[in-house]
Amino acid sequence: MVTNILRRDINIKRSLWSRLMRLDAPNVDMPILLLIIILMIISLFTIYSSSGGNAFLVAKQAAFYCIGFVVMFLVARFEVYYFRNLSFTLYAFGVFLLLLTLFIGLEINGATRWIDLGPVNFQPSEYMKIVLPLTICSVLTYKPLPISLHQLIAIIG
Repeated sequence: MVTNILRRDINIKRSLWSRLMRLDAPNVDMPILLLIIILMIISLFTIYSSSGGNAFLVAKQAAFYCIGFVVMFLVARFEVYYFRNLSFTLYAFGVFLLLLTLFIGLEINGATRWIDLGPVNFQPSEYMKIVLPLTICSVLTYKPLPISLHQLIAIIG
């Protein structure tokens, strides 16, 4: 049994690189992707018009969109169980970052919510906006149905 588990883990690690190198994205819903692109284009026009024609802000936002697309396609290459297995580790890391903000947090406009990473400031609460729903979903997959209201409140916090 142990050898089967090890063999499966080795196969998972081998297939991980091949999944990242594929050009297609089977886990991406194309109609939703099209709507996202339309909203991105509308927001770029909105930024351009509200900034008085400042093309630098539009280019900066477009660069963030490109980075987001690369991350989205990389994440779409993984199966759900990768994230389910990582969710508790990512959650613990997020709690650590939130606690770290208390000690080395950067104060901006009277609020200490940022961590200075050199050229970039990082807000751990933004990271937790992604990780917390992932962790809640992971917990709910292990709970037998139906879940009582008391259990649901305990899971959400």
